[in-house]
Amino acid sequence: MLFSVEKFEAQYKEALMDQTFDAIIESWFLVTLCNDDHEPTGEVLWGIVIDDQKRRFQPGHYVCTSSIIEHITPSLFRTMNTVYKCVGQGEFVTMGIRDLNGLRQGFNPEEIKLVAELQRKPH
Repeated sequence: MLFSVEKFEAQYKEALMDQTFDAIIESWFLVTLCNDDHEPTGEVLWGIVIDDQKRRFQPGHYVCTSSIIEHITPSLFRTMNTVYKCVGQGEFVTMGIRDLNGLRQGFNPEEIKLVAELQRKPH
């Protein structure tokens, strides 16, 4: 993925209009995690960091958040310690709780689903 200064500036300016956030992410997914009975157990965000006011995450790196505790707006989400501003088009996906480890390792939901499909195919 190439870094575009123009794209960053446009997204950063858009996000700055709302000063109630700690971090800005793009290419984001709101992931509903389900147990083995397909019952929702929680939600996390996965995305690419544009900026982090608390300086925990580097721009261009991924982040998989802790549990979402509040949907403030359709693009603003709160965890226990952080408010995330999501810019651009996001995706809403449902995954098994067992996939959380892959998300935390940096794989996005599409990559995790692709690997699962490839593992199901006979060799």
